[in-house]
Amino acid sequence: MTRRISETVQRLPHLGGRTDDDGNPILDGHGNEIAGWGDPEVVGIYVFDPGSSSEPREPGGSRVVVEPKIYGPFDMPFTHLDKVEARGGSYTVEGVPARWRHPGGRDVVSVVELRKVTG
Repeated sequence: MTRRISETVQRLPHLGGRTDDDGNPILDGHGNEIAGWGDPEVVGIYVFDPGSSSEPREPGGSRVVVEPKIYGPFDMPFTHLDKVEARGGSYTVEGVPARWRHPGGRDVVSVVELRKVTG
């Protein structure tokens, strides 16, 4: 069965820590390196699953957590450190993408779990 690319998303590849003009790491207030991402790359996908959303009940909190998934070709280039822009939202990749292989040995699909927290 041949699957078709139905839409595209933007992958922002993780480049490691950001540096200043002298090549020194840029640190946050806790002494941790601030991550940097490369220019967006267009990636074709089979389907965007909008997933679920939740509002954790915390005193004084107003967070909303959205957890969609994207399904695409087996060799999609996503890593657990990348960001994704899809359908007007900006998401982080959660975990390592799952790459499914048919028992007959054929590469079938990759599933990339995404996450966005607001509030």
